[in-house]
Amino acid sequence: VEGDTVYSSDLGNLRLYNGTEWVNVGDSTFTPVIDYLVVGGGGAGGRSYYGGGGGAGGLLTSKSGDYQGGGTGPATSLTATIGQNYTVTVGGGGSVTSNGSPSVFGGFTAAGGGRAGGMNYFAGANGGCGGGAAADSSSNTNYNGGTGSQGYDGGNSDSRAGGSGGAGGGGGAGAAGQTGVELTYAGDGGVGQTTTMIAAGNATSYSVGEVSGSSVYFAGGGGGAQYNNDSQCGDGGLGGGTAGKGNATPVAAASNTGGGGGGRGGTGTNQNGGTGGSGIVILRYGSGFSITYDAALSTAGNSGEITDGNEKYIIFTGGTGNVSWS
Repeated sequence: VEGDTVYSSDLGNLRLYNGTEWVNVGDSTFTPVIDYLVVGGGGAGGRSYYGGGGGAGGLLTSKSGDYQGGGTGPATSLTATIGQNYTVTVGGGGSVTSNGSPSVFGGFTAAGGGRAGGMNYFAGANGGCGGGAAADSSSNTNYNGGTGSQGYDGGNSDSRAGGSGGAGGGGGAGAAGQTGVELTYAGDGGVGQTTTMIAAGNATSYSVGEVSGSSVYFAGGGGGAQYNNDSQCGDGGLGGGTAGKGNATPVAAASNTGGGGGGRGGTGTNQNGGTGGSGIVILRYGSGFSITYDAALSTAGNSGEITDGNEKYIIFTGGTGNVSWS
């Protein structure tokens, strides 16, 4: 059965049955190669009056054919050592005025998304994807969105003294946040990035990512806000960002998407924008191997490993702890 180990006196080496065939311990066929998708937590949307959209978390992947945040090609897969521990951390979404938290797999860290600009801190913050800038009705100053290190920048704002400024949308893994236009509209959040790590049906079943047709998206930026006009507020970028709101509080970005929160318009200095969505870590490897993980790590639907043909994958949705393969 899978996992049986014997010493071969004929061959003079240790042999292991991987579920399909006998292999020599130490051969490349006995070494698990791990593909990964690591998405940081999204940044918070900006506080009123004209809050920007939160930046999405950074997105890293090694899956062939997929793109990382910012449009770069996939990174190199991890060749793991049997029995060695690798750290996994799923980052939380930012709230009120904070960036999202980073997500980690081994030596790979996806940065949290930049929080958006809002009252008293008008520029968007830097992060995995940059936060959108807030508008300022008391000056003629336009502010810049934050810079994305593993995704795109947040949108700039367009401000006029005494006017209804347009805040910028949060940057996404697949596109920059849109710049707002004063008296016309606030910027949309940047679109997220697609992945083939999991099928659309499974993403829907486990409530991870955002499905559009047959594609699964992560890390969309949040929409910026106008003063009190919802029809002029920006839309969230596909992949988890949420729309900005005028007098209503934007909803939080969906969990395990890494999306940015929507900006808040309306009056009052203590009206918060939407909370960013938590991040995610998905690992994919050959079906001949099995993963062990700490109880502090949560998996989607408490499913653990999911078999998909001659491969397995696992979706971590929360916590921090060690994983290893046998």
